[in-house]
Amino acid sequence: MKIVFKSILLVAIVVGITTIFSSCEDEEIENPILITIEAPQPDSAPDLDLSELSIVLEDKTQGTTQSGTFSKIDATVAKAEFSVSPGTFSVTISGSGIVLGDDEVNVNGVAENFLVTRDGITPANGTTRDDMTLPINLSVSASSRIIIRQIYISGCKTTDGAYYRSDMFIELYNNGSNDYSLDSLCIGAITPMNAHKASSWREIKEEKLALAFHKWMIPGTGKDHVLKPGEAAVLTTHAMNHTGTTRSLDLTNADFQFYTPRFSKGFLNPDRPVMTEIIDQPAGTTYVYSIHNPAFIIYRIPDFEAYIANKDSEHLQYAPGTSKRPAYTIPSEWVIDGVEIFQEGRDNEKRFPAFIDTGYALNRPSANGNGVRRVLDTEKSNAAGRFIYQDTNNSTNDFEAAACIPWENYE
Repeated sequence: MKIVFKSILLVAIVVGITTIFSSCEDEEIENPILITIEAPQPDSAPDLDLSELSIVLEDKTQGTTQSGTFSKIDATVAKAEFSVSPGTFSVTISGSGIVLGDDEVNVNGVAENFLVTRDGITPANGTTRDDMTLPINLSVSASSRIIIRQIYISGCKTTDGAYYRSDMFIELYNNGSNDYSLDSLCIGAITPMNAHKASSWREIKEEKLALAFHKWMIPGTGKDHVLKPGEAAVLTTHAMNHTGTTRSLDLTNADFQFYTPRFSKGFLNPDRPVMTEIIDQPAGTTYVYSIHNPAFIIYRIPDFEAYIANKDSEHLQYAPGTSKRPAYTIPSEWVIDGVEIFQEGRDNEKRFPAFIDTGYALNRPSANGNGVRRVLDTEKSNAAGRFIYQDTNNSTNDFEAAACIPWENYE
């Protein structure tokens, strides 16, 4: 989830921090290289304690991981050291902290696909540093009130074994303590639609995100669709009963429908609200969203009329270095919540900046009835007397792969 406030370091390559080997615990690295991960103290949170942030270093060459915490901290920078062999690495830093007395924030940081040799560290799309140090800026953010609680996109099978994917849905949840209006809230996914697909859009993800071809908005004037704390809303492609020939759900009473004749096979439930497709940019002919590993966002457009009026002149652009398939973009800071989904068994690459989602939720193979579901924060739920879900802007920790079940039956 997002809402920019602070900075977190998602470093998977920290050495010199109480290091724990998770995949090669008893193995020694021959002729190790000592590398240092540096995280400057965030300007927006000068009093933030960085000592308890979790650092995970993934050795993509060896298929192993190390984890630890920052062991060297002064007023301006935190440092962690790791002993590694030459190879390609990714590092993530995540945790939470208290700022301004009692405000809890999420802290995240990430560096992907950097190369370590005996000559230095080379960041992805960067210059080799021979001091064996990798700086990572931390992103600080507050938890969102409105969150994505569950995503079900993979489908299931019919009783005779055929693939069935007309039951896709996304569930939103009011995780805050006040009423929340869904009116004018936008829902979509970003380009590339699949995490394993190469795309130069990733080069500008800190500033802009390219929207995939469908951009939806919940209708209303401000008070039409209000969620009270602890209430949920389900958005589906087909608001119908799917249990007749499948092991799926009865979505007849879903709160909103994604509907467009090109994708909905002509089905429309006249008793359920239809979301507004704010920009129709035709592409593909099969599904509303990727059934494998999309990156979903919910966002608001501050001045909707101005955005639509200038959408082609100001917001339609090509990916860096390309001249085909332009996409509409939004500033990354407009995102309220985002969930990066990776597909199990694929070579995936992140599309979100760390302040939106430092990690990823792992989607199991298609047509098995599973989705990704947010983890319950037991301590906060017990204190509040209602369900409160974990929201650290790190979907690796915040989500789990789980069987798709009716939203009103959460335990």
